Amino acid sequence: MKSLIRIAVCISILLLCWGHTTVLLGAMQEKDREISKEESESSGPQNDPGFYFLLAEEAETKGDMDTALGYYRKALALDPTSAYLNTHVGKWLARSRHLSDALIMARDATLYDPTYEDSYTLIGSIYTAKPSFDSLLHK
Repeated sequence: MKSLIRIAVCISILLLCWGHTTVLLGAMQEKDREISKEESESSGPQNDPGFYFLLAEEAETKGDMDTALGYYRKALALDPTSAYLNTHVGKWLARSRHLSDALIMARDATLYDPTYEDSYTLIGSIYTAKPSFDSLLHK
């Protein structure tokens, strides 16, 4: 009789332990799923400045300048120190005749990456175009 009680106690303890480990394993698996979901969400295209840059270029190609500017702003919000993005936004601003803003963007690009040559080319283009643009304003 004592041996049956001992066996019953042992089985109860084993079942209790097994239940706790099952609960712990279930909780750990749930946490792993949450982490992998967060990782997949954080690595999605909505967190990639290049994604918004491509959308901006597409919108610009279609002639939708307001949408393009919105996408450029989103790209810059994700990577504000990108010389590439700053220069391309500066080019867009120059094409839209916002030369002073374009000059600021190009200057910022040279500060972020002094080796990025396109930003210097944009600055030169703006200074070259500025006299003709100023003369158009005074007519």
